[in-house]
Amino acid sequence: MLFYILLFLCTAFIILITNLLKQDRQKRIIYILWFIGVFLISGLRFELGGSDYYIYREGFEAIPKLWELNQLGDSIENIKLVNNFEIGYLLFNSFVKTLGFNFYGFTVIESAIWYLCMYHGLKRYINDWAIVLPVFLYKLFFYNTFISLRQSITIAIFFVSWRLIQDKKIIKYYLLCILALLFHNGAIILFVVYPVMQFKLTKKRLLILNVIAWSMFLIDKLGFSIFVMINAILERIPSESTIIFKAKQWMSMNMPISIFHIAEYMLLMLLVIICFDKIIEKDSNSEFVLKIFTCLLPIFAIFSGNVVSTRFKDYFTITYGIILMYLCQIDEGRKKYIVQLCTVAICAYGYFRYIINFDAGGLMPYVTFVSKGIGIFN
Repeated sequence: MLFYILLFLCTAFIILITNLLKQDRQKRIIYILWFIGVFLISGLRFELGGSDYYIYREGFEAIPKLWELNQLGDSIENIKLVNNFEIGYLLFNSFVKTLGFNFYGFTVIESAIWYLCMYHGLKRYINDWAIVLPVFLYKLFFYNTFISLRQSITIAIFFVSWRLIQDKKIIKYYLLCILALLFHNGAIILFVVYPVMQFKLTKKRLLILNVIAWSMFLIDKLGFSIFVMINAILERIPSESTIIFKAKQWMSMNMPISIFHIAEYMLLMLLVIICFDKIIEKDSNSEFVLKIFTCLLPIFAIFSGNVVSTRFKDYFTITYGIILMYLCQIDEGRKKYIVQLCTVAICAYGYFRYIINFDAGGLMPYVTFVSKGIGIFN
């Protein structure tokens, strides 16, 4: 646990020191060093990530090299692994294995992809990473760089695609969506993001959307679930498609999202509504970011009682940190420090709660395969 405590304290220290620094170049150096550090932490981990880690390792070991696929007479779709991994992910495993890497090399490569896409894709929207870092550790770090190796690739692809949406490069965007879908079926949500993002967001429209969404939330809590209708529709669709089959599975899984996470979103949404005009004036990209953030509204308000909320929310939760960055920049005085202090406190609670509860301590202690004398090549 000491290792994870020091990691989180590092982000708190970065917030403190960047408050004192005036030059953006100095801040940028600190952020790049932090990204290199977490890249190594994620990539060099050893047997951390619960049962998923072992499933992915088993899958990597089972997949043949590219030139062996036809020799074995196996169609890529018929390679039976524990969780019926998507074709793109299987081919990615095979490609990395063909290059001579073992599974530990694969985790280093995947970690590099995640952090490069995150930094490069979001740097247009984040001009000061300080407040974003603890939010990342809390919301995305463990699940998307330790546990989920398929969906994390699709989220990384989505980060890169933000500017394609904003610049209205629809063909390139949907090509990336198709690529993401080959890695994880959850990327199906990305296909509806582009048209939704074309609507102009105003304070009035945001208020109306919230009234509708939270009214449906209350109706659901009263026992009138929207999933009854969705399940009825899905039951009439044949299950031959993997996506339809998994959709039926997801709809049947009752995994309500924590009321704590819902309360977090509601509080941040309230702050967005209160400060809407100031946020829009502060940054030319702010309306775009707020629209990405609003994509979470139906997930938390309407689908909060279903596993789809867990599957889809990680595509959009990085906006928490960006919005908090806006709130800090709106007021450089006492309110900024209150936002920073509250953010660190809430993120610390969620971060350590996740470490303690996940797989009965399955993330502790932190171990790197380097300490085991293991390399990254076969």
